[in-house]
Amino acid sequence: MQTIYGHLSQAFVGGADSVTAGQPIGITGATGRITGEHLHFAVRYRGRFINPVQFFRLLLR
Repeated sequence: MQTIYGHLSQAFVGGADSVTAGQPIGITGATGRITGEHLHFAVRYRGRFINPVQFFRLLLR
């Protein structure tokens, strides 16, 4: 499984780093072809993108 955090202006952690709840992982930015600062969050599982809402529902079970 891979989580993707797009449009960050600065990342505080790397791809293999472990994080804890509440730990800042970066600063949102306005990189790429966008109209304002935001975070693009995506989840990829077994090479396919899945709906992040479904991912979190599974975690909460």
